[in-house]
Amino acid sequence: VAGAELANARRKGPFIIGGVAIGPVLALPEADREALIGTVRAWFDCGGSLVATAEQLHYHRNTINHRLRRIEQLTGRDRSDPRAAAELYAAVLADLEDGRDVVVLDGGRMVGVGTHDELLETCTTYREIVESQLTAEEVA
Repeated sequence: VAGAELANARRKGPFIIGGVAIGPVLALPEADREALIGTVRAWFDCGGSLVATAEQLHYHRNTINHRLRRIEQLTGRDRSDPRAAAELYAAVLADLEDGRDVVVLDGGRMVGVGTHDELLETCTTYREIVESQLTAEEVA
């Protein structure tokens, strides 16, 4: 499922806040991953202002906009949609490198909290979502 379909599928059913929410970004080479995560964090810190983000990071606003569009394409989350932006915000605030602070929601109810490995073992909802979004190699 791609783009908007992925974002809509997550809203209707269970979804994950944390590493899997932005898994495609985390799978990028380190330099690309750090640039995108740093940009989206700065964008949130600047209240969603492209100009303020560009000034903070010392890049042209078009560069910032390009990076944010790339995150939207990779994650299926439209930053102009408040719910999608909230999911993205929660994901980038989590300690993504260690996979901590992953929260699994189903029908607005929290059904799991923990690391990727813990949730694979203990949370059926998490395991189903991970297996539907990642290859077997990425899950391991």
